[in-house]
Amino acid sequence: MKFENFERERLSPIIADIEDYSLMSNEEKYFVNGAIRYLKPQKILEVGVYFGGGSAVILNAISDIDGAVLHSVDYREAQKGKATGFVVDEFFPKLNHKWRAYKGGDVSRFIEDIGSEIDLLVLDTAHIHPWETLNFLCVLPFMKVGCSWCILHDIFLHYDPWNRDRLACRYLWSCAVSEDKISPSSKLFANIGAFRITNDTKRYIDNLFESLLIPWGVEIPQDDLDSIGRVIREHYPAQCYDFFARAIEVQRFMFGQPAEKLERVTDERLGDVIDLDRPIVIYGAGDDGLRLAKFFEGRGIKVAAFCERERRCESLNGLPVIEYSNMPERLRNCNFIISVHGKEREEILRLSHGRFGRVVSLRALGMTYGKQEERLYIKK
Repeated sequence: MKFENFERERLSPIIADIEDYSLMSNEEKYFVNGAIRYLKPQKILEVGVYFGGGSAVILNAISDIDGAVLHSVDYREAQKGKATGFVVDEFFPKLNHKWRAYKGGDVSRFIEDIGSEIDLLVLDTAHIHPWETLNFLCVLPFMKVGCSWCILHDIFLHYDPWNRDRLACRYLWSCAVSEDKISPSSKLFANIGAFRITNDTKRYIDNLFESLLIPWGVEIPQDDLDSIGRVIREHYPAQCYDFFARAIEVQRFMFGQPAEKLERVTDERLGDVIDLDRPIVIYGAGDDGLRLAKFFEGRGIKVAAFCERERRCESLNGLPVIEYSNMPERLRNCNFIISVHGKEREEILRLSHGRFGRVVSLRALGMTYGKQEERLYIKK
């Protein structure tokens, strides 16, 4: 079914009136209109109202459907000096009798009052991960398996250079499992889509909880996390709530790292970290030192030697191991990279100051090692 082509005539008379009050393209509005006209939902929940242009599209589509009601939720009371959803009140007051608006909080705060039997969820909120996923998890228990649908806007917004971080909708679209996923057929990568809530959507709900481990683009206020947590605790198995709680701790840890952000060093930017015309000596002939040598050698950057305070061997992986106190003069102008931690790192940093061409520690670089692939960072 091509939702965007279904009963377009229903929306056409008002589409010019709302063009300036909705962030959807006209074709995306037609998609929403067609989905509603085809599915004939009785109970619709819209999360994300803004000026109310989208609300007007939905209300116009259900105006002749007996018993159909739109419940709309928005985090904000006002948008740019105007009441949230003002378009409906000011331009389409005849549609107001089918509208129930909830403002000033996350959907988790209102979902119990809105209640179950939700036929259609239209989700278009912050677009910063994890908001859309959290919104969906809070609404899903109130939807009907096999019958309810979710329309998700801005699933390809990150294609816009100014919105590279707007990934939340893509994560949700990619992680939600359904036998029925529909998007405008005229586009390879559509920015809007709809999927039906099926048994598989709930069977593979772990996909959505797993996505909460992806770094969050924004810190969620604690009172919102508490509200969301209450819904998840009440309507999901205990292991899902436990995973949600652990994911919050992971994100808190990541947000709690040093205030200065770390940016990945690409091959082109390695020159910002080291002097590419000078050799490298790595202090520390342990696992970190070996991985660091592999990192540089893999990029064609010469590693001259390893260095230790007390030499435990003469060579390592074909490279000489030198005692710190016996550093050859020819290596005094090298890049001296310290791959140890704790008190030893601080002492070597102090002793090495002014003695080498460039002294860098793994902590200063933000270098992280472990079971995952090595990563090299530099302070932004």
